[in-house]
Amino acid sequence: MSKTTRTFEIEDYVVRDAQEGERAPRMEGYAIVFNSDSSLIREGGRTFIERVAPGFCRGSLEGVAEGRHIHALWSHDRQKPLGSTRNDNLVLREDEKGIWFSLSTERFERRELAAARDGDLQVSFGMRKIDYDWSVRDDGVKVGLIRSAEVFEISPVVFAAYNATSAELREEMIRSHDEWEASQRVEEVVEEQVEDKIDVSRELVLIELGRARIQAR
Repeated sequence: MSKTTRTFEIEDYVVRDAQEGERAPRMEGYAIVFNSDSSLIREGGRTFIERVAPGFCRGSLEGVAEGRHIHALWSHDRQKPLGSTRNDNLVLREDEKGIWFSLSTERFERRELAAARDGDLQVSFGMRKIDYDWSVRDDGVKVGLIRSAEVFEISPVVFAAYNATSAELREEMIRSHDEWEASQRVEEVVEEQVEDKIDVSRELVLIELGRARIQAR
């Protein structure tokens, strides 16, 4: 599976002051709540929502204990590392509700820390999906379920949330289908024009061949 990113709203979100032994405030909350609907996704010609199954990244979390660490970056930028599970600047924990995280803001710039305190940030996971299922809700909305994935990084991002309602999702799906149909009609028109030109060219060739035969006589 190819690498992808997924952005989630943070639940129970706080930026708490540094405690004894800590050098900076920390962002904390649930980066992923299991089996909850994501924001609208348009990818690979599909319009859908996505859910995450319990235990989807258990292998990655177990790998941390074995020395395979997960990194924190600012907005997926490798030039702006924020820490990792190696040094506890990043802590990830799974429970019945979802994936809880705690991230030190020590390497945040002033405006980034202000955005964190104002609640303007979401959390985005860099992952490689391993096991994935499709289904359709009763209202016709397509649902992708991430059953298993390899998580290799987590990023705070500034991203406008799109908490789509079912009506908005259906409208978006209809719009996507209409756009696809329109593109198909354009392709059909182009193909017809090409075929017409080919037919005209054939007729011209036949006329020229006829003239050449007449002259040869």
